[in-house]
Amino acid sequence: MEVVRIRPRGYCHGVVEAIRLAKQVGAEKRGEPVTMLGYLVHNEHATRELEEAGVRLVAESDRMKGLAQITEGTVIFTAHGISPQVVDAARERGLTIVDATCSDVTRTHDLVRELAAGDYRILYIGKRGHPEPAGVMGVAPDRTTLIESIEEADALNFPPGTRLAVTCQT
Repeated sequence: MEVVRIRPRGYCHGVVEAIRLAKQVGAEKRGEPVTMLGYLVHNEHATRELEEAGVRLVAESDRMKGLAQITEGTVIFTAHGISPQVVDAARERGLTIVDATCSDVTRTHDLVRELAAGDYRILYIGKRGHPEPAGVMGVAPDRTTLIESIEEADALNFPPGTRLAVTCQT
């Protein structure tokens, strides 16, 4: 029997970096409240390891509702990215922010912001209810349309001459 190794395997680089950063912050702020706003990765062993490193989890899928449960200390935003509205709310609460957003997701946020400012309508293909699209949609909510199915794409109707850009969830 031939065994073929599939590459890449394991966590993506954004998740690897987010886990490293969360462990580092947990160690540096030992004894102070450090909270992940959502799962860094959907893996119970990795989550337990982070909790053992002193990083608490708020598992609310609605990031704004989850943020309401964090009253002090440091909040870690996951590799999935976060909407500007949640970042602003965390600042208003006086929380220390650690942004573990994946560099690929950050590039998508920057692209959406730039295209929206250039009068484009952004079609974002992703999964409704997932934190990554929620973060992207928050960048330019009035210029971005989330598409989850071919039926939703077929139902789109923009006036002729509308400038469109398409991007997707990582």
